[in-house]
Amino acid sequence: MTDTKKRSKTIPEIRDDDVRPDLSSLTQAERIFFKFGGVPRLVFILESIGRPRHSSALYRWLKPKSRGELAGLVPQSAWPDIFAAAKSD
Repeated sequence: MTDTKKRSKTIPEIRDDDVRPDLSSLTQAERIFFKFGGVPRLVFILESIGRPRHSSALYRWLKPKSRGELAGLVPQSAWPDIFAAAKSD
């Protein structure tokens, strides 16, 4: 792995000038990603608390139902990990 591809050891920061969307117009998965500061940050938090999930698994939550995916819903099996990440954040 090259130096440019190594993962950062710190949690990515959320900028103050980020635009806040209307949360009622977002899907369940989009709201969770927004509240954690994005998929990469949620993946980092989950890894740091010992409950790793691959980022591609999280991105699958956003894919449309027509492709056989979850269409914005978070699987029930992921909720305990999300709650643990929220408590640690």
